[in-house]
Amino acid sequence: MNLKPSPLTEASAVLAIGILGILLTFTFSTMSIETGFAMLSNSALIFLLPAFTFWAVIGLFVRRKSKTFRLLVNIAVTAVVTIFFSSLLISAINASTVGTLVGRQQTQDVVSGMALVAFFSCTVGALITYLWLLRSAEKS
Repeated sequence: MNLKPSPLTEASAVLAIGILGILLTFTFSTMSIETGFAMLSNSALIFLLPAFTFWAVIGLFVRRKSKTFRLLVNIAVTAVVTIFFSSLLISAINASTVGTLVGRQQTQDVVSGMALVAFFSCTVGALITYLWLLRSAEKS
């Protein structure tokens, strides 16, 4: 494609592809569009909103670097955000006394699954964005 490289454009493209990946993954794995949208809403609130913010802000500091470097920074930010927020939620659920032990364990499994799907969807989004959607450096 031919998108002009800028931190906000890059972050938006990765976010859009990540949203699509999360929606399709949960919709086809559960065979329910309602569940797909519910899991997308949860993933977007927990993982994608903070990741988008960090992609855009950190992108300002690395915008003059190569596309490969920006791709790796984007993937690293995605990894840190998903690990941090999933660990935070899992530890909060573990410390909770609400519900049964089995229910809390199932909730921890759902959070782990959401984190994995969000990470891999955003990683695919970053690969597509930086390797195909952005203009090459000589056209900028």
